[in-house]
Amino acid sequence: MADAPKICGTCKKSIEGGKAVAAMGGHFHPDHFTCESCKSPLIGKQFVDVEGKPYCTDCHANKICPKCKACGKPITTKATIALDAKWHQFCFKCKKCGKPMMLDQQFKVDDGLPKCLTC
Repeated sequence: MADAPKICGTCKKSIEGGKAVAAMGGHFHPDHFTCESCKSPLIGKQFVDVEGKPYCTDCHANKICPKCKACGKPITTKATIALDAKWHQFCFKCKKCGKPMMLDQQFKVDDGLPKCLTC
């Protein structure tokens, strides 16, 4: 018995000739496996699955990931959540002395930024 034809996750058409790209639990025509945002090809590249749609790592970082309140750069690892914002763990520090703030450490707020009790 022949295998059922593979259906492209992008165009929903049959993929002929065994040239399917297997990714994200489905199959794609090689030229249809592209970044949802910039449309760059993703074959052989790292990508991130966001709600069933592939994004290149650049688009994921710049368009999907939250931005750090302190530095404004994308947060692609664990974040510290404080003062109704997200921070890189190394960016959550005292605004005056620059020492990193620990998650269980008490602090004051000065112009929306943390300030250690020593300062």
